[in-house]
Amino acid sequence: MPHPYLKFPAGPIGAIVHVGAGLCDGLDSYLASAPTQLLLIEPNPQYAAELARKTAADVVLEQAIAPQKGQAPFHILNFADLSCLKAPDGLRDLLPGIRVVKTPMVDTGPLSDILARTPLDGARFNTLVIEAVGEELAILQDLIDTGHLAGFKQIALRTGRTPYFAGAGTPDSVKTLVDA
Repeated sequence: MPHPYLKFPAGPIGAIVHVGAGLCDGLDSYLASAPTQLLLIEPNPQYAAELARKTAADVVLEQAIAPQKGQAPFHILNFADLSCLKAPDGLRDLLPGIRVVKTPMVDTGPLSDILARTPLDGARFNTLVIEAVGEELAILQDLIDTGHLAGFKQIALRTGRTPYFAGAGTPDSVKTLVDA
């Protein structure tokens, strides 16, 4: 199951865009729904390579979503699913054993730039999944500012109740941003 709250209609669907796809537990479900577009965005080079092996290579974009286009260090943690662009400083209280095991440089850029190059069919049922620890508010703000958020009929976003990374959202901050 890709995300506990995702529901796909019985008919044809449009795009599924998954930011921070990781190893994409929901890949089989995504493929079974036969979307017109599938885009798995994953900055961890090892995870991106594994996803590309399981899918068509053009489905996977090895990049971190961030406000600025360029490159940045990606903190791969010993708890790999918590790896992100931000240092895990706030997580050390919750997980004292957490540590950075690698810090490769990764390409970065706004999601709106990607969506501008691969436009969504607004008449279709498009889904956005955001699992980008520490970047969720910046991603949402970018999509709101550029009008791309309106292209999605379904959005699933994972965020913690406590922001353990600088810039991380909480359910309340996400709701405030989207409702504004």
